[in-house]
Amino acid sequence: MAHQAIIRIFGYDRLMYGSDLPASHQRGRSVAAADSFFFAEHDLPVWNAKQSRIEPVLLGLEHLRSLKWACWSERLSDEAVEDIFWNNAARLFNLPL
Repeated sequence: MAHQAIIRIFGYDRLMYGSDLPASHQRGRSVAAADSFFFAEHDLPVWNAKQSRIEPVLLGLEHLRSLKWACWSERLSDEAVEDIFWNNAARLFNLPL
């Protein structure tokens, strides 16, 4: 929901994708909590609960999934998604498009 809020408030042309490396290579799950979230890391006891069917994944994949959903729900064009992943940064750093 954070990506969707950024797109709605600031516009997709002000959003740049970042991998969050090295955090993106940690395993866990992003868990919604009210209007925020927290990362449930792989070593928390919640993963050992017998009723839990949630498996820890790479946080980078969670991040991409969230961004994909925000782009889809805001009905962004392919060109707008390309702006988020490259063109916005290229314009900011004066790189060739």
